[in-house]
Amino acid sequence: MRPRLIVSDLDGTLLDPGGLLSPESRQAIDELRSRGIEFILATGRTFYESQFALEDIRHGREMIGAAGALLTEVTTGRTVARSVLPADLIVRVTGMILGEGHLPQLLQDRTHSAHDYLLVGDAEVHPTMDWWLTRHGLRSDRISTIDDVDLSHTVRVGVVGGPNELDRLTERIAEAFGDELVVRHWEAVSEAPDQSTYLLELFDRGVDKWTMIEQVMRRDGLRVEEVAVIGDGLNDIQMLREAGVGIAMGQANAEVKAAADRVVSSNRDEGFAEAIRGLVRS
Repeated sequence: MRPRLIVSDLDGTLLDPGGLLSPESRQAIDELRSRGIEFILATGRTFYESQFALEDIRHGREMIGAAGALLTEVTTGRTVARSVLPADLIVRVTGMILGEGHLPQLLQDRTHSAHDYLLVGDAEVHPTMDWWLTRHGLRSDRISTIDDVDLSHTVRVGVVGGPNELDRLTERIAEAFGDELVVRHWEAVSEAPDQSTYLLELFDRGVDKWTMIEQVMRRDGLRVEEVAVIGDGLNDIQMLREAGVGIAMGQANAEVKAAADRVVSSNRDEGFAEAIRGLVRS
């Protein structure tokens, strides 16, 4: 059965190892458009962090951002649906991060906020975070405390660090807030391929790419068997497991591959285009 909706991760899936959309992947997107198959990008990035790719894709009404916390209209950047963190939870977890000497980064829903990120406290900004803000032209504000700050548009609390730098913090947060938060600690996109940077991401309980896909399905009257997904990362596991067809990229780890129905080549070897051909030409 040919899918009516195909959802794809961005980094490591649609993009090649250099962070670009290859000509073959672009042709695959064009084929979806010509066949009238809807496409949604689902990424850990926000709309403003994904614009370079969206301009290349030129297909799809909406994108899922912030690992499922945001559904955004791609022509305007307007938030259609979102999941924010409770203010009291932000206060408690931010206090723990500050107590460990790290810099909390509060990701904001920019439809309702003047900033993309609020950087809290006096700790030094990690070079990768500084590069990320500059590269994407993001709006940030450095604040000493979150007292009297409007926290109602915060969709993620994050911390950036080097290898093993965030291990202790991740363990402490998981132990203290594991029932209230989605806690994810993994390697992040960085400026140089040989520069390992790690990101600790904290979302409200239940936030996931698949949860947001389900909202879209209910709204548009789609059945599970009409949805196919493609991904390679830890935040893709649930959607790979639950969709009608889940396709993992060749370079994904064993846990990700185990959640999928199929495995294609890596993003270095045009795995995305291979996945699309298998879905629409069968």
